[in-house]
Amino acid sequence: MSDLIPADLTPLRIRATAAIISPPTANPDPNAVPQPDRHAVMFADIEKLHTSKPSTSRIERWAKIGLVVFSAIFGYEQYLEHVTERRIEQAEKALSDATAQLSSPEPEIRAAAVRTIYTLAFQQLPIEPEASWNGPVVNLSRWVSGRREHRLLDRSRNLFRDFARSPRLETTERVNMVSTAIVRTAIDWIQRERTMGKNPVDPSLWFLREAKLTKAYAPSSNLQGMQLDDADLSFARLNSSNLDAAYMQGSNLEATNFESCSMQGANLIKTKLAAAKFSFAHLAAARLDGSAAPNTEFTLADLTDAHLDNAVLTGATFRTAQLVNTDFANADLRNTDFSQADLRGANFEGAQLDGADFRFANNLDAVRSWKGAQMGKALLPSTLNLPTRGTP
Repeated sequence: MSDLIPADLTPLRIRATAAIISPPTANPDPNAVPQPDRHAVMFADIEKLHTSKPSTSRIERWAKIGLVVFSAIFGYEQYLEHVTERRIEQAEKALSDATAQLSSPEPEIRAAAVRTIYTLAFQQLPIEPEASWNGPVVNLSRWVSGRREHRLLDRSRNLFRDFARSPRLETTERVNMVSTAIVRTAIDWIQRERTMGKNPVDPSLWFLREAKLTKAYAPSSNLQGMQLDDADLSFARLNSSNLDAAYMQGSNLEATNFESCSMQGANLIKTKLAAAKFSFAHLAAARLDGSAAPNTEFTLADLTDAHLDNAVLTGATFRTAQLVNTDFANADLRNTDFSQADLRGANFEGAQLDGADFRFANNLDAVRSWKGAQMGKALLPSTLNLPTRGTP
């Protein structure tokens, strides 16, 4: 029978046999130290033997599970890193391709490249993977939190601004497709950055300053407060647009269509306005002083409180215009038509009025000043009594 008992149970067998064959002491010594119950010791040893091996097995099992989980997480992090790098590479290539397309001889391709640059500028890309010792943990945390960045925004912004200022290729078409794309994209771009908290007066958003935008077609556009100083908008069509408080100082606006535009408080100081059209436009408090505006159309325009002092307005038309408190001091108004214009409070001090037609103008007697005006052959109503009539 001893052969049937495992060798590792031999000590227990000896203890158990001893416990069976050793009878209890008949007269125990009351002063003896109590001994532990031998049966209890035997069963405790058996229980310890049977529980030690499963404990080791459980640790190994959890270690294997941990290793599998760690391997899976590490592999998934490597996959995410590869996907992130791939997306960044694709975006970089798209920007490089769009940059090359800006030099294409085809206007359709250049215009499409402008829109592509705008799209890439606001594309949210994953943050470039961290390559440090704790990279996997950082990369996974970024993925879990969904962190993204406008990686191409600054470069796209500079690229777009530089291209807008580059010379446009001449076209015989009435509309320049590239100029149109630049104007419309700039409007969308600035509005998008405003929603992101960008200050609209930030110089980095002055996309249209010094821009070459000849023959642009952008009617009914919102250009309020837009920075357009020294831009070339000759032959552009901006009719019915909002240009309130826009900055256009020194710009080339020859033959530009501003009909029905709102341009209150706009700055057009020293602009080129030859043959420009301002019919039905609202130019209250606008600054056109020092501008060169021969043969410009202001029919039915509102120029209340506007400044046109020192401007060249020869051959301009102000038929039925509102010229209340308008300042024409020292302006060149030769051969200008003021038929049915409201001239209350208008200032013609020092102006050249040779050949100007005032015969059907309204409120001539309410003109603020004719002092020093060079009347020459100005056409005035015969009933008008001017102390300065003729050459003062």
